[in-house]
Amino acid sequence: MVQSVGDNATMKDFEDVEKLEKQQPELKKYYRHLAYDTGVWAVALAIHRSKSQSVKAYTKKFYPMVGRLGWQQALSRYANVRDTREFYQRFEQFLDQPIGMQIKMLEELKP
Repeated sequence: MVQSVGDNATMKDFEDVEKLEKQQPELKKYYRHLAYDTGVWAVALAIHRSKSQSVKAYTKKFYPMVGRLGWQQALSRYANVRDTREFYQRFEQFLDQPIGMQIKMLEELKP
């Protein structure tokens, strides 16, 4: 589903869904693809880039950071990137990899 969107939209386009629905309603058809399917891959990449690489640590560490810092700073700190722009760039590079490489990253995650 993620690959079917192509260059028509990115996950960044869906940061503000209300704004998107007003300014680019034609992209709404990609909501499931990018908000859910792509979102899962983005979370996996953030966990992989974290110090612990642990799925369990994600819920214990990331969500409290969001409450304290907001999602953008929390993502930057948790995923060890300068800012969300860098994360999106790395994420796009990740999505361009063959599926075998993407699956390999999943296998490297810890419980």
